[in-house]
Amino acid sequence: MNTIKRDVYVLRNTIKIPIEVTKGTDAISFEFTVRDYNLPATAAAVAYAYRMGMKKPNSTLCDVSGNVISFQPSVNFFEVGNNELQIRVINEEKSLISFKEKVKCSDSMGFPDEEEEADKSLIEQIIAQSGKESGERKAADEKEQSERKTADETEKSERIAADAKEKSERQKEIATERARIDQLTKMGEGSTTGDAELADIRAGNEGATYSNAGNAVRAQTKGVPVMMDNLQSPYVDISLLEQGSINSAVGSEIASSKALRSVEFHWNKNGKITAPAGYKIAIANYAMQPEESGQMTKVYMSFENYSDSQTSSKADGDAESRRLLIKRSDGADINAEDLRGKIVTNVPELRAMDVIENLEKKIKTDTTLEKEGVAADAAETGKRISKVERDIGLQKEDLNIDKIVSILPIYKDRLNKKMYASNGVVKIVDASNFNVSDDIVIPKWAKTLVCENLVNNKAAANIAFYDDVPETNKSIGYYLNDTSVQFSGEIKIPDGAKYMLVSGNQTNTAVSISFTIKFSYSEYIKSLENEIVQINGVDLIGNRTLDELGIQKKLKNPIEKLSFAFGTIENKKSVRYYDGVVVASAIYKTVTFDVSLLRKQGALYIGAELYARDEGNDASQGMAFYNADGEYIIGYTTTQMKVAEFRQVPLPENATTLKYSYCAETKYGYTKQEVDDITVYYESFVKDDDEYKKLKNDVRTNSEEIQKLKTNEEQIVIGSKLYAVVGDTLQVFYKSILNIKGNMDDYILKFECNKGKNYPRYWEVTPTVGDVGTYSITITLYDLDGKEIVTKVLSLIIKSANNPETVKNILCIGDSTMQSGQIPIEASRRFKGTTGKAINPPSMNLNNFNLVGRIKNSDNSVGWEGTGGWTWSSYNSAGTKAVRFNVTGADNLNIADVYQVGNFKLSISEINITDGNGNIRCIFSYLTPYNKSFDADTPQTGTLNLTSGNGQNNISYNSVTVESYQPFWNSETNSFDITSYVERYCNDSLSAICVLLGINSLINREPFMNTETVVNDAKTFLRNIHSQLPDCKIIVSTIPLASPNGGIAANYGSGSTAGKYSSKGFNQKVYDYNQKIIELENHEEFSDYLIVVSSHAQFDIDNSYPTIEKALNTRSTKNEQLQSNGVHPSDEGYWQISDGLVFRPVVCLIN
Repeated sequence: MNTIKRDVYVLRNTIKIPIEVTKGTDAISFEFTVRDYNLPATAAAVAYAYRMGMKKPNSTLCDVSGNVISFQPSVNFFEVGNNELQIRVINEEKSLISFKEKVKCSDSMGFPDEEEEADKSLIEQIIAQSGKESGERKAADEKEQSERKTADETEKSERIAADAKEKSERQKEIATERARIDQLTKMGEGSTTGDAELADIRAGNEGATYSNAGNAVRAQTKGVPVMMDNLQSPYVDISLLEQGSINSAVGSEIASSKALRSVEFHWNKNGKITAPAGYKIAIANYAMQPEESGQMTKVYMSFENYSDSQTSSKADGDAESRRLLIKRSDGADINAEDLRGKIVTNVPELRAMDVIENLEKKIKTDTTLEKEGVAADAAETGKRISKVERDIGLQKEDLNIDKIVSILPIYKDRLNKKMYASNGVVKIVDASNFNVSDDIVIPKWAKTLVCENLVNNKAAANIAFYDDVPETNKSIGYYLNDTSVQFSGEIKIPDGAKYMLVSGNQTNTAVSISFTIKFSYSEYIKSLENEIVQINGVDLIGNRTLDELGIQKKLKNPIEKLSFAFGTIENKKSVRYYDGVVVASAIYKTVTFDVSLLRKQGALYIGAELYARDEGNDASQGMAFYNADGEYIIGYTTTQMKVAEFRQVPLPENATTLKYSYCAETKYGYTKQEVDDITVYYESFVKDDDEYKKLKNDVRTNSEEIQKLKTNEEQIVIGSKLYAVVGDTLQVFYKSILNIKGNMDDYILKFECNKGKNYPRYWEVTPTVGDVGTYSITITLYDLDGKEIVTKVLSLIIKSANNPETVKNILCIGDSTMQSGQIPIEASRRFKGTTGKAINPPSMNLNNFNLVGRIKNSDNSVGWEGTGGWTWSSYNSAGTKAVRFNVTGADNLNIADVYQVGNFKLSISEINITDGNGNIRCIFSYLTPYNKSFDADTPQTGTLNLTSGNGQNNISYNSVTVESYQPFWNSETNSFDITSYVERYCNDSLSAICVLLGINSLINREPFMNTETVVNDAKTFLRNIHSQLPDCKIIVSTIPLASPNGGIAANYGSGSTAGKYSSKGFNQKVYDYNQKIIELENHEEFSDYLIVVSSHAQFDIDNSYPTIEKALNTRSTKNEQLQSNGVHPSDEGYWQISDGLVFRPVVCLIN
């Protein structure tokens, strides 16, 4: 009774009924039930409330119980007006954000016990923010006190008047009820209930009686349109739009990133909708018509083609409805957020309710900024400030002043400490009221510090310099401000100083000062005279003098820019400028640029619009540079909060990567940064003569070419080692390892090794006993003119198949490709002759290799671990319930289609179908979550019935299996635990683990998205395993490329991320993932126990997926052979993976 309850969705946005509350109420709780996502048991949640004009949203911690999130707002949680409410769920380091709920907060009376400060008017707030002088504010405060005193004295009389008014209203209500009764008593005998209702309608809400029902309704509602018009904005509410289009032929919904469609609406008389510039709109028309049974059904009628506007001369009745469609004129992808406040309309059902915002806009402001006593216009004030800043900036460039790099010290790890100077040495000691900063890296070119308001610390040093990491080494110099005033000025940096610390007094507001590093441009140029920078092998700077080179500084209009089109973007992430760590963020995105070639072309500076964010008073957002090993070098941020600021900073000499964060949403008081504002520029040396221009052109300096040249080895994707066994034939398929831009016929490939032979599609070797050893393989790719493009050198390791002296237990772990058991069963057959489908090659009689695990084959001779649909992260967390059906006659299935069996609705999450037979993995719908009755009530054979989606209506199944847990998870400790699994299923001993994972993390990713997050999940899994099984080798495989000939289409529709790209697009992310997995083997953290094997190179993608016959076209009687599965191989394909992942590396490495 005392709770406001709502169902919320996080996977789709739905039309929501606004929640209504009153300011000051804290006796009502809110309860939200998440309907389309299972919340982890360890999740926490925070509720945020935001109203336009707030600097930041209000927040409160929520209670989480199952899928129910509840909280009780405080009296000031909602502001008067239209609020937006949003729930943020946090689990570990990941966030889940709900769609916004609208909350209308009505004002409450000014009760005497409320704080007076909370009763400030909007005008007073605006004046307070407009920068009035302190004298004016004092006068206003005195006036306000006087007014409030008067208000207190008159409050009693006002309440008496309010009581009188209420009494009058009650009398009117009584008159109305009496009129209604009079109408009813006049009815004669035999009158029906309908007659009574018609008579009742004629009684008006003011007590008047009308001649008929129609007049009564019209007279009392004639003012409603005008009232609604005043309450609504003139724009379409974008929350009523969803991604997708409508088929103009049949009126059905279709998926599309190029269009938006509205909910159904009705035309008003003389209705009009006008598209903004650069957009077109259309209307789909529907009507209710009777079927033969007499029931009414909605029928698609017609389509009004795309144009600049749509109109209607008459209003719709109940039987008519419309849907609005909008698309960009240039045909590009469309985003609803870009249309906020832009689609003009007078249709009430489409307009946004924002009366509070409209009233605020009507407040009179002074655009001249000259009228005394009138609030200054914010927009005009901003324009004038921006002009002043631009003028100052131009003057600085014209004056050619030295560059200044702002540094904001971070005080985190050395709180309540100070730097004590004694006998020329600085020591860090405990001291209350003092803080010492974290380590600050000094750029090599820095010569001086320019400090502002450096506090007087008496005996405590303000700044200390070090030639190595502070605390573990003695300082080589320090500065002590022992005067009685604060210091501003220059301080010389000692020669050889690499680090510095800053100390300040906590009680002094200047402790968090922003100071600058200043360096002379001419000094920096001179420092480069002894360095050698080359373009195409020609010295640009070296032994020649600067005058001979004719190098100048370019002052204005940077000559190049790094376009976002050639960077890798991470959503909901920001980079901390002080340590380079990328962290979760609600409103920021982070883009990664390759800057390795900029130094070669003479680049000196990087410039960009920075916009700091506030994370617990940690102004962390900005940009950060990294070296070739991924190590953080230095970072930069703004000196102000929530204010965009252009910063031009030095490009570190050894920087190869730049991470840059920008504000991607208008939220929490921050303003979305547009692309023109956030383009990252760099400045370079400019040489006058034609020779330099030619060299500049030769180096291909534009960002597109830089991206193409990035890490050439990625074009030949294969690990540094290949393992081969005597008597076993190894093949490497060219198409599987070459990430090339065209066809194989456009290149010349050289595969050079003292062993083996080159065939048209692959290189092959069958080693003999005399071949045991290690050989070099050089793979080189040329264009047709003989120009070398890229070369890869790797090792071929050949060993004999020897049975180990003791038993070696091997565990295979994976997803659906492992779950079928084909991989471990074939490996065991090759090792020791256990039962398997394959016959050749024959067994090697290596009886001491055991394949172990929870899942067993029919005679329990082979074990393994695998769950369909799982990823690296699935094995890092507690896991979820799922159910797998073996199905027959399944020829039209789609991911996310919902089927019902018994009382349970299930959504398809994985499809493994060949020729209509196979299995599907389903997750439980939020409407019918898993419970034990499913196990008891669901028969092992039956039919699944479609309830939502475009798949076939019925699916027959012949077995059901509940996949009920994460096998490496300890529910008692709620933590990763593989040791218990090994003890139970692996004879308490493991020599090696063979892992095949990754494809499920890539299926729904765009082809050009960075796969680093997937690899990070792999790293977590490796750390978990190694921490508990330190003596166990971990063999991780690359994943095979997806089907190149029809298999993708067999599993995924063109409306899905996986199905809308060609196989080349799908495999682009596979190449990227495989390359990053390969690089892990040489990472210093994993190199001692990790072996990465390139089983993808040993997989024949043209002939290792199941196939079907299909007509060449709709009119042809001839068939072509197409592959019928995108990622699940044929038997032969599984056996190839088994050889590359298990058999060959285990024989060569485990003995």
